[in-house]
Amino acid sequence: MNIQIGEKLSELRKSNNYTQKDLAELLGVKPATIGHWEQNRNEPSYEMLKKITSLYKISLSELFDEPTDSDDNVNTDTKNFLLCKIIDMLIDEGLIQSDSQPTYEELDPISQNMIKAALDKILVDTYNKYTNK
Repeated sequence: MNIQIGEKLSELRKSNNYTQKDLAELLGVKPATIGHWEQNRNEPSYEMLKKITSLYKISLSELFDEPTDSDDNVNTDTKNFLLCKIIDMLIDEGLIQSDSQPTYEELDPISQNMIKAALDKILVDTYNKYTNK
């Protein structure tokens, strides 16, 4: 399985009314680099993915078009499992004080950011695995 995000990158750029040159200037790369990403000739680095998702105000999951609706029970179950495991780890490490397992929404912003970073790391590791990075 090879994750190809070129089409998604092109759609995002066009829907935000950027030319390849505009986007390249915003990201600090050459316009040809944008074209190569959109044609799936190569992929952006993790650092560049973070810049892209920040610019478009989307998550890495959204960039990779991970299903989020309830019809995808396996994906939802997997995400919930990972979320619970990460919260358990943070409780075990003493980073979250709780007698029972809180939901993500009940956590303070710092804990939410730690969990988001952990999930992003999992996504990037998966991305790198399937793109042979």
